[in-house]
Amino acid sequence: IIKDHFYWAIAIWWLSRLFDGIDGIYARHYGMQSAFGAYVDIVLDMAAYSVIMIALLVVFPHFYILIASVLILYTLCITSALALGNMQGESASATENRGLRLGAGLAEGGETGIAYTVFLLFPSHLEYLLPIWITILAITVLARTFLAYKTL
Repeated sequence: IIKDHFYWAIAIWWLSRLFDGIDGIYARHYGMQSAFGAYVDIVLDMAAYSVIMIALLVVFPHFYILIASVLILYTLCITSALALGNMQGESASATENRGLRLGAGLAEGGETGIAYTVFLLFPSHLEYLLPIWITILAITVLARTFLAYKTL
């Protein structure tokens, strides 16, 4: 992204997401899943999400307020997801097929990938795209908060 290779960045992003999904399937299939693996998975996911935004900040410094807002909302999204998931039950159910239980939300991994793809395909429209993403993230936090209030 920093070197303006946006199409390569999109390809690498989706390849990384493919491997992110496959590693858990592989671990479960071979009985190698662990709580530590689930922990590392979510930490690396959030690191990847944040690094993309930092790279966009380097290329588009004039959007620093919008990008900072996204990063703040990422913190709130993952905090609300983990807190709600933990309070709803210590571990994921067998049907969820995940190492960590996360509270449901509007902005999940797939939506983040779509947002990043759109950002990199249409960088001249970031002025409009980032506020839309901020709104989606804010709705996610508010919806989880409402769900937590109703269910806990």
